Amino acid sequence: MKTIYITITLLLLTTLVKAQNPIIPLYQGNTKNVENAYYKDVDSVHNQYVGTWLFTNGNDSLKIVFRKRTMINIEGYLANYFIDELIGEYQYIENGIEKVNTLENIDQELIGDSDYNLYAYSLMWPNTYPQCDECAVDEKRMVMAINEPSKRHLTGLSDQFVIRRYFDNGIEKLKVWFILSGNGIVLDENTGELSDETGFSLPYGEYTLTKQ
Repeated sequence: MKTIYITITLLLLTTLVKAQNPIIPLYQGNTKNVENAYYKDVDSVHNQYVGTWLFTNGNDSLKIVFRKRTMINIEGYLANYFIDELIGEYQYIENGIEKVNTLENIDQELIGDSDYNLYAYSLMWPNTYPQCDECAVDEKRMVMAINEPSKRHLTGLSDQFVIRRYFDNGIEKLKVWFILSGNGIVLDENTGELSDETGFSLPYGEYTLTKQ
């Protein structure tokens, strides 16, 4: 009898928690305005990107590490809610010289996804710029924001870091489209003046990385 009572109590508590934290699919264009909702990666889209990826070309290299965070509590403008996040950090070496290395941040538990230097925020159809001719008609790519520690004081550096994971002869790969977006107006928050900066240390372009 005691076992039955405990089981019923646990079921009731589980039901109560679910009612208090309604699950809403993360990538369905929902405004984050439902109090205590859990915006969950219900289709496990994040899983395919988790891990270490590497691009090399002579003395140039780009290493990216992605990690997923689950049910992160966010105090938003419209509501307090929980959310799943895909975050990343990277190292870029040009002509043998390290230009950027934020990899040490990947295991830190920072407050929000924008505190990391790569974070996912949307999905993109194949015919949306930058177009993906090799994508299936219903295949979606991940859109991420990118940052660089030495340029966080610059407002208006608008760039898109679009990624697609695929297999090439059994080898797991990641294609990256790194493109400039926005209107080109960049403000230096330290001086309050316009800046002539137009991008990050990592050059714009397409990169193909291999899963490590």
